[in-house]
Parts: sequence; C-alpha cells; structure tokens
Amino acid sequence: RFIERGGTVFLTSHVLEIVERLCSDIAIISQGKLLAAGSLDELKKGIPVEGDGDVRRPVSLEEYFIHIVGGTRISGEEEVLQWLG
Repeated sequence: RFIERGGTVFLTSHVLEIVERLCSDIAIISQGKLLAAGSLDELKKGIPVEGDGDVRRPVSLEEYFIHIVGGTRISGEEEVLQWLG
C-alpha cells in the first residue's frame, strides 16, 4: 500500500534471490561506485556473449551481478569473483 501511494522502499541485500523476488528496480554498487541501475527486466535482458558481438541471452540477476562486478567463468558452472581476492 505504501508503494501504491507513491512511496519508495530501499532494500539492501547480498541475497540476490530475495532482491529478484521483491524489487522492481535495482542498483548494483561495488567499492562505492554505481555500476548498473535499472529495472529488473532491463538488467535481466542479458549480457554480451563472448565472441558473439552484440548477441545477448537472458540471465539471472546473480549472473548479471557476477558479470558486472568482475566475475569470470572458468570451467563448467564454477564462477570466480575477482573482487573477492
């Protein structure tokens, strides 16, 4: 009801599954810098697939987050987050 009356709720979380379920607009901040902002649908449209130029594929918010903060895919489904090291 608060949102329907024009209010805004700010939620900060590292649990992206909760963010994906509850939020309509997302901002990704890393090391104090705003890296991405937009609606959940805009962010989930995809990221460029390596070697395919502008070809994009749908991604989860988690995949988008890992991509935007500096994650790299190594073997299989394993992800490495460079910013953690």
